[in-house]
Amino acid sequence: MDIRLQDATRVTLTWFGDVRDITAKLKIGRAVAVQGELRVFNGRWFMSSPARIEHRWQGRCRPRYPSMNKVMAADTLRDRVVSLLRTHLDEAAARIVGMFEDLATEAEILEAIDAPVGTESVQRLLVRAHCPHDPLTGERAIAAMERVAAMI
Repeated sequence: MDIRLQDATRVTLTWFGDVRDITAKLKIGRAVAVQGELRVFNGRWFMSSPARIEHRWQGRCRPRYPSMNKVMAADTLRDRVVSLLRTHLDEAAARIVGMFEDLATEAEILEAIDAPVGTESVQRLLVRAHCPHDPLTGERAIAAMERVAAMI
């Protein structure tokens, strides 16, 4: 199935299996929000295994956490993580900074773990790791958090 982005770029979506339910819900000319792996092949854009997503994630990087098979669906897990992040952000950041209080300032910690540019606090690093503005920032924030974990 071919779709056009807002800038008129054509992308071919490739689903596998019975897609009648999916295509029945799509209407020509209406916006659709999907997530998948985007690749270029012979000058054309393709998205493999696209998944429809809630419109609230449209235009944003949507965190993807592995589902806890039969315990919690990936969408439920994502909603819980984002909710818990809001609730416990200050405490989590304070604990991380507190673990290094005799060794380094918050700014020195961020420099030592190579936090993404513009990340001025551990709180911002946690937010960027879970809700980045773009994929590269998210990957860098996650890598920085992994370096924090290795140091603790």
